[in-house]
Amino acid sequence: MLKIQIYGSGCDKCKQLAANVDAAAKKLGLEFELEKVTDINAITDAGIMMTPALGINGKVLCTGKLLSPDEAEKYLLAAGSSVASAGETDKQKGQQEGGAKAGACCCDSAPKPQEPSCGCGCGCGSGSGGKKVLTAVLLLFVLLSVAMMVIRESRGKAAAASDTNTAQTAAAIPVNKDILTVYYFHGNMRCMTCNKFEKLTIETLQKRFADQLANGDMALKIINTDVAENEHFVKDFQLTTKSVVLQKGDQVKNLEEIWTIIRQSDDEFMAYLEREIKGMAEAQ
Repeated sequence: MLKIQIYGSGCDKCKQLAANVDAAAKKLGLEFELEKVTDINAITDAGIMMTPALGINGKVLCTGKLLSPDEAEKYLLAAGSSVASAGETDKQKGQQEGGAKAGACCCDSAPKPQEPSCGCGCGCGSGSGGKKVLTAVLLLFVLLSVAMMVIRESRGKAAAASDTNTAQTAAAIPVNKDILTVYYFHGNMRCMTCNKFEKLTIETLQKRFADQLANGDMALKIINTDVAENEHFVKDFQLTTKSVVLQKGDQVKNLEEIWTIIRQSDDEFMAYLEREIKGMAEAQ
């Protein structure tokens, strides 16, 4: 059976991908289960930077693309062939093991495994020593887990404090659709790339649009969409991941390309952002 995962926030593209994959699987007559993964932590843990994404049997196969039913068919066929091959290999392995057991001697003449020795000549074995080592390892694991929880909690409080300051700064900027607003959206869980997006976005506006910011012709808002009062932005702007969004009047542009541009130099990222902002500012 194929286990299909659709990764996404539940936007229209994610729903359409799920429908297309479901239709393709039924057309091929496959036995499958389809799971919609919407938890942002699970999505990032899977290494997915752009949604919607398709995974089969826990392996991510396609990200950031709305596959047509025909395109989804190709992925399903390839995955189905891999599962069939794996099943045949397991079957052959089982037959070989069965044959080996059938030909084995049942007279109990095979040498029995020796008890591990502690090396002291007392015949006590190493069972008790092994248990002590295992106990020590488990205790160390528990201590490390507790330490990680403390560190995460500390970071979470620091992030919450930062988000509060950001929200206060953003609230101080009047909402005016006649001006160009640059949004950077993020969540509670932030990777190095997400922090870099924010840093370079702020730096671009401060260095290249300082006059517009000072005159009130442009505004920068950094928004945490995991905060309850900001959740509407996900639906308003059809957000599927962390992103920079430009808004002027009724015009909205989601700069999803930042995930590709960020792999280049900082100067190229800032130049890209500058071009997009100027293009939106000059648009009627």
